[in-house]
Amino acid sequence: AMEYHGFGHQISQKVMVGCKSRFRPFEYDGISYSPHVSTINDGIITPPMDSNVRVTDRERPIIDCIDYIKYAGGLEELVHSLSSITFLNEKKLVEYLALYGKPTLYKKVGFFLSHFQKEMQLSPDFISHCKDHAGEGVVKLTDQSKQYDSEWMIYMPQNILSYLEQGVEEYV
Repeated sequence: AMEYHGFGHQISQKVMVGCKSRFRPFEYDGISYSPHVSTINDGIITPPMDSNVRVTDRERPIIDCIDYIKYAGGLEELVHSLSSITFLNEKKLVEYLALYGKPTLYKKVGFFLSHFQKEMQLSPDFISHCKDHAGEGVVKLTDQSKQYDSEWMIYMPQNILSYLEQGVEEYV
C-alpha cells in the first residue's frame, strides 16, 4: 500500500496481504505474497481509476508499517518512506489508532510522526493525542536499539534519522 500510494522508497518483491484468515504464502510473477491477519477492516478502498484493486487508504499503511517495521522493509525504508509524505488526515490516523487500541502503537506513531510533523501538516494536538494514549511502558524499536528518547520512552538505534540523505535535521 505504501508503494501504491507513492510513499515507497524502494520497490519490494514482497507483498503483505491483509486478510481475515491465513492463506498459504505464494509467489506470482516474481512477487511473493504473504498473509497478515488484520484485526481491523477499516480503511480498505477500491481506487476509482483501478476497480480491480483493493488497497488500504493513505493513512492506514502508515500505522501498520510503524507497528510492524519489518513489513515496511525495515527501519531505513520506513524513515525514507515517511520523509516523502506531505499530508496525512489526522482524523483517520486517530481513528485507526483507536481501533488498534495499543498504547505502544500510539507511542511509536507519535515518535515517528513528530519528526515529520511540519512536512505532513500534523497539528500539535495530534502529537499530544498520541502522548496522552501512549501508556507508561518503554518500547524498543529494534534489537539494535541503544539510544533512549525520554520524551517518548523509546529505545532506538543511534542517529535513526541519519538514514535521511536530504536536508532533514538529524535526530541526535
